[in-house]
Amino acid sequence: MSIKRKVAVALGGLGGRVSRGFGLGGGTSLPGAIALRLDPGLIGALAGRLDRGPILITATNGKTTTANMLASICREAALEPVHNAAGANLTYGIATALMAAYNTKPGPDSEPRIGIFEVDEATVRNVSAQLAPRVFSVGNLFRDQLDRFGEVDQTARLIQEGIEPLAPDATLVLNADDPRVAALGRDSARPVLYFGLGEDVPSATTVDDAQDSKDCLICGEPLAYTKRYFSHLGEYACPHCGFRRPLPEVTAVKLRLSLKETRFLLCTPGGDAEVALPAPALFNVYNALAAASAALAAGISLDSIVAGLNAFSPAFGRFETLEAAGRRLRLMLVKNPTGFDQAIGALEIEPGPKNLVIAINDTLADGTDVSGLWDANLERLGQTGAVVTTGTRAHDMALRLKYAGIPETSVIVDSDLAAALERAFQKAPPGEEIFVLSTYTAMLDIRKHLEKTAGVAAFWADRGSDAPREEVSP
Repeated sequence: MSIKRKVAVALGGLGGRVSRGFGLGGGTSLPGAIALRLDPGLIGALAGRLDRGPILITATNGKTTTANMLASICREAALEPVHNAAGANLTYGIATALMAAYNTKPGPDSEPRIGIFEVDEATVRNVSAQLAPRVFSVGNLFRDQLDRFGEVDQTARLIQEGIEPLAPDATLVLNADDPRVAALGRDSARPVLYFGLGEDVPSATTVDDAQDSKDCLICGEPLAYTKRYFSHLGEYACPHCGFRRPLPEVTAVKLRLSLKETRFLLCTPGGDAEVALPAPALFNVYNALAAASAALAAGISLDSIVAGLNAFSPAFGRFETLEAAGRRLRLMLVKNPTGFDQAIGALEIEPGPKNLVIAINDTLADGTDVSGLWDANLERLGQTGAVVTTGTRAHDMALRLKYAGIPETSVIVDSDLAAALERAFQKAPPGEEIFVLSTYTAMLDIRKHLEKTAGVAAFWADRGSDAPREEVSP
């Protein structure tokens, strides 16, 4: 490595340490920001040193969970993940993760290193050519952060631009059940591995309003669905031009869902195996399929895949479970209409009223456009226990609940997040569960409050990094 590159890495690391020393954070992105200013080619140079190459993961929903599942799989396969585990998924965060690996010299018995990088959808086109990933995974494309991306068509174009510089032998791992994602592999000269739900999975009993891909990507005619699992994911075909869902090679069948875990049979070209995933809800089955497919494309065995999925631990705010003040809190990130609908779907797995806290912020990291609250199918909440709304858009959320038919007497509005949590504790007796549906920055604030007042351990304390407080797109 050149002297210039070594100096860039050293100064970047020094900047991060100084920033942390003053209590300003900076662990997940600042080192990369400094180093890239001095050496713009740093990402490509460091990625080229990975023994098993990099894997790039993108999606509008679930990329953090998918990446963490894949990291768990790689550890079971005796591989050392080089991973932006703190969720800093823009350019600086990816550089920081690579720098951390470079600064940790492998010993004689060290495991081979493999890169696992979740990448923000808008950043893919800038990072892909530098990373030169051997596997490029796209989990889904939903309407998200309209102030940044616009509609889904624009997001799809950004990802397509990220695919174009890939090597001819790089494998695309695509969700067959999402027509926009599946179309990325249409007529591709590169290898494509499709994943999706199996034939025995039934169609949803209710159809979400948040459907972002209703028309054929080829001719513009409305798609016809024989099954719809949620939003626009399902089995589809265009009656006009013949564009249809590709046959997935990696599938999940025999699903058994509970709030504790999800069991299914993972079917792959190399065999089938039972998975007991310690995470609930259908969307996590998709995340597991994406992780398993990326692992297969990287040459990892089915045994390691199953062991890694079974050992997975939920990511920050992605159905993370905490104990606080004698109550169990289940934290669920909601950042767009489909995410909201899937969180509600998880609540429906087990019957009965639920105690809810819904925390909605509208910062740049959350997305400043909250119109998606009106597209989410909140009418499905039906009979519920106490609902506390909080965050900068607490009153907007309360208004949406009123129009969803939730009695005003059941809704408590308090923009102060700490006070809102205390109100929720008052409404839910000790021993009960509280489900927290929250946007990204509100989730950070909730965790910080619980760390100070309820003895909850800092999520990132045992993961070798700071909380993801800068340059993160959730």
